Amino acid sequence: MNHHHFSVVIAAIASLVVVATSAVPADALPLGRQTMDCPGVRPGAHVRTSEGTGGTLNFLFRGSDGHHYIGTAGHLLADEETHVWGRHGPTARIDDGTIIGRAAFAWNYNGEDADFAVIRLAKGVDFGAAVCHWGGPTGINNDISMNPTVLRLYGNGMGVSEVAPQRTLVAPTLSSESQVGALGLAVPGDSGSPVISQDGRALGLQFLVGVLLGNQADGFTPGNVAIYRLGPQIEAAEDALGVRLKLLKAPLADS
Repeated sequence: MNHHHFSVVIAAIASLVVVATSAVPADALPLGRQTMDCPGVRPGAHVRTSEGTGGTLNFLFRGSDGHHYIGTAGHLLADEETHVWGRHGPTARIDDGTIIGRAAFAWNYNGEDADFAVIRLAKGVDFGAAVCHWGGPTGINNDISMNPTVLRLYGNGMGVSEVAPQRTLVAPTLSSESQVGALGLAVPGDSGSPVISQDGRALGLQFLVGVLLGNQADGFTPGNVAIYRLGPQIEAAEDALGVRLKLLKAPLADS
């Protein structure tokens, strides 16, 4: 994408975005709801916790302990802390009322690259690995690039998910191994949303909306949507749980 085309894309996206005056977590509490084309337990589905919080599920994993896990935003379950639960973590349910499992790990620290949780799925719960609408993930995107990158998100944002749960973002660069600032539309309710690159690889999860004025030295490029890259978040969960987590892959959806 040349500089002119990139500038046009950025201007077009910016014209559609109402940016918050301060950066806030994109969780929804009672807000947001599961869209009709994203049923069940899969990346992009709406989730509510017994802590009274709600957001979006991201990627599925097979654990070395034989269990299956699914990710979401850490700040739905932790505030400046790390939690590791055995069999008695907070419950998670989808919008049809099904309890899908219990939280096993959550961490969230505002001063660190930390905002991730995994839910251990209950036995017998049906699930799918494909990101709603987009398909994928086809792998994990660990690329470092100074070029603009087009990204895909599926979330349950308040007032948006009923119209456009599937959205396109533009990251000016992928200069950090841990976090990405992007331009696009994200609102409360989108917390935890899966973000993939155009080739279907999992880039990370959306966790914050607002004015991001960071630079390459501290990780974020300017934007209004903050994304934590998936690799470091998986590593933190694995270290805490003592379990290896293998990403479950799926092909891209037919265009």
